[in-house]
Amino acid sequence: MYHGIQISQTRLIANNIIFTCLLLITVGLGIWYLIFTHTSGNLKDRKRIKRLKQKANRDPYAEKQLQKLKRKQKSVKKTSLSTDILVWSLLIVLLSLNLFLAIIPGWTDYIKKDYVVYEGSFVVDRYTRGSHINLEDGTRLTGALDLGEGEHTGRIVYSRRTKIALGNDMK
Repeated sequence: MYHGIQISQTRLIANNIIFTCLLLITVGLGIWYLIFTHTSGNLKDRKRIKRLKQKANRDPYAEKQLQKLKRKQKSVKKTSLSTDILVWSLLIVLLSLNLFLAIIPGWTDYIKKDYVVYEGSFVVDRYTRGSHINLEDGTRLTGALDLGEGEHTGRIVYSRRTKIALGNDMK
């Protein structure tokens, strides 16, 4: 209950969880890219090189194998600086947009219970991918709260920053 109106925070919480997961996936992809493109050879080859270096002084066959392995590592194609800059710029932009446009506003609304109670007339528009509530002041809310399409009068509770409809009290 919020100001006497029954609300459901499910959509707000789901929205916050989805965008938080997207943030974590983006960070994971950045870490994966860093590890994948900037390690010289795989772990198995690095251990083998270490062992061969110890044997190379006294065994000519080990010396030959060590040189072969080093040539193999040099031939592994590394990413160019411009590719790195492009990928990291893209990741930083995605992280920033996600953080500042979705995660911070969504969790702030939920934690502070920063909701707005609107009273007056509004219009519900239904589309194939969802529905919206258009308030008289020009605010557009997502979610129609099981209201039929058309014009209605009553009270609506919505989250201040994310503009998600949470509940209504129809007159």
